[in-house]
Amino acid sequence: YDGAESMRRRLAGFFAFQFVVGAITAWPNFRARVQARLSSFGEPRSRRTAAAIAAVIGNNSVDEAEEEAKKRLRYITLDKLTKTDLEVSPTQNTPGFFKLLFGRSSPGSFGEIDAFISHSWHDPVDEKWDALQAWRDRFKARHGREPRVWFDKFCIDQGDVDASLTCLPVHLAACNTFLMLVGPTYIERMWCVMEIFIFMTAVKDTSRIECIPLLASQEPQSQTPTEGVSAMFRAFSHAN
Repeated sequence: YDGAESMRRRLAGFFAFQFVVGAITAWPNFRARVQARLSSFGEPRSRRTAAAIAAVIGNNSVDEAEEEAKKRLRYITLDKLTKTDLEVSPTQNTPGFFKLLFGRSSPGSFGEIDAFISHSWHDPVDEKWDALQAWRDRFKARHGREPRVWFDKFCIDQGDVDASLTCLPVHLAACNTFLMLVGPTYIERMWCVMEIFIFMTAVKDTSRIECIPLLASQEPQSQTPTEGVSAMFRAFSHAN
């Protein structure tokens, strides 16, 4: 999906240079600026911590970052997704099509969005669709309703991407579950790694992570999907 992938590259570049590089290589005053913003309230909640990160990136206050993220937070219910929506198609890369996609999502509130969907657009569509539908069925059986999810293709206004950049940490932290659909290209995509990094920095609650290995990630075939994903992450950790 060219439009979403282009958006991801812009977001990844923005965060990679201003957040990851800053946090890991001691970008001057980065940590001090985050701590200064956090010092205005007591024990930081995950959303406020995410807002502090967003505030540093956007060079504004924590309250301003959180308020902007609140205005831009959206969700889509999974009954409004089709398998075709998961495909990458150059014919979809038009402003009119983006507007239609955005129109399928609805304004959301902090705490009411069930999952932030983290995935790679380069992973196989069939496996991703099957995994998402299986998760949806389990959710509906447990809660008796359609799940509300943050999905990049529908929940970011493609006509105003730059204004959404600093909202992503808050939106990720505001969702109840961080749902990872992990296929063979997942850890090769910088933005997928960034999402994990931001979640672990702001939220730090592994009970809110749900990782679903895609069958296509089973490599070699003697491994189970879970073993294959574990091996992928171990290899990534060792390489980096």
